[in-house]
Amino acid sequence: VSNFNLIGEPKDVRVRSNLAYVAAYSGGLQIVDLSNPTVPRSRGSLATQIVPRDVELVGRFALLAEQLFPNVVALSDVTNPDSPTLQTIDFSALGDYAGTGIAVSGSYVYMTGENFVVTTENGASGNTRLFIGQYTSREDRNGIAPLVALTAPANNSSVIRGGVISLRANATDDVAVA
Repeated sequence: VSNFNLIGEPKDVRVRSNLAYVAAYSGGLQIVDLSNPTVPRSRGSLATQIVPRDVELVGRFALLAEQLFPNVVALSDVTNPDSPTLQTIDFSALGDYAGTGIAVSGSYVYMTGENFVVTTENGASGNTRLFIGQYTSREDRNGIAPLVALTAPANNSSVIRGGVISLRANATDDVAVA
């Protein structure tokens, strides 16, 4: 039907709804809109932050087997496909392994990695490992809304029309405040 030029070296792809999430190795994570398959268009990317070889989708996240940072699963919040954000699941205490593959089941993430530098794609030279991690998403399953209290400006303060107002707030929640 069509094709689309990507930055980097595409290694893996996952599609959800009308979006393709591409692990493009030196091109990072690329998100392509497939709403009109004859004219695909670029949405967001993490083109310079990561070097992924594999991608999986879970909820609002794209999880990536990543080569640049040792023993890290890159976790990208793709809620806004035009502006994905980057977090990590850290396995660094277990050595220096570059991610080569990733799979997810429930709250577990499985990453394969090769020690130090990947020499052959999914090699079996004896220096590869399987890493198993567990993550929990920050979801408010109890339905208790966060509490927010404005601390500045003080109650009954006067302001000048057209002036700048600085606001400050304290926020608390039973799960987390981000």
